Amino acid sequence: MSVAREVSRSKPVQSFPELGEIRPLEEIIPRLGAKAGTATARVGSVTVFDRALQDITGALATSTLKLPLRLQERKHLLVIAWVLEPVDTGGLMRALVRSSHPDGSIWVISYKRDHEHPGIPTADDVLKAALGAGWVDAKILPIGNMLQATKYMERRPGARSASGGLRGRSSYSQ
Repeated sequence: MSVAREVSRSKPVQSFPELGEIRPLEEIIPRLGAKAGTATARVGSVTVFDRALQDITGALATSTLKLPLRLQERKHLLVIAWVLEPVDTGGLMRALVRSSHPDGSIWVISYKRDHEHPGIPTADDVLKAALGAGWVDAKILPIGNMLQATKYMERRPGARSASGGLRGRSSYSQ
């Protein structure tokens, strides 16, 4: 068989997002709020936290970033979304909110400003989409030299978001 034919028959190689150096999992996982018995989901192609989350919570639902997400609605108290590839941020945030429990939190992992990639949603893009979906940023956690995780929670009237705005009022619109 010719080399050209062999190459054409092979499956395309999937490229994984660039992660850079990641902080130790024992520093990150507890700060995300993972606890025994917590209904937890991971969205996206990055699996670096999966084993630790599954060990702590007992189970881990997973889905790709492709919409619609393959997660149960209104169930997960902890959702971790790796937004390191092109995606419709508005549609993604609405889907994440649908799968999250009202008392839960959504952590979106994205590139830090100095490491943003063309075509990949920025942390500001995700913030605008979250505010449009009725959720606000509550905390920012550095994951490594290139990545940050932003915690989103359901908007509570009168409370301030981490970005300084009132949770019940926003200048962003969808």
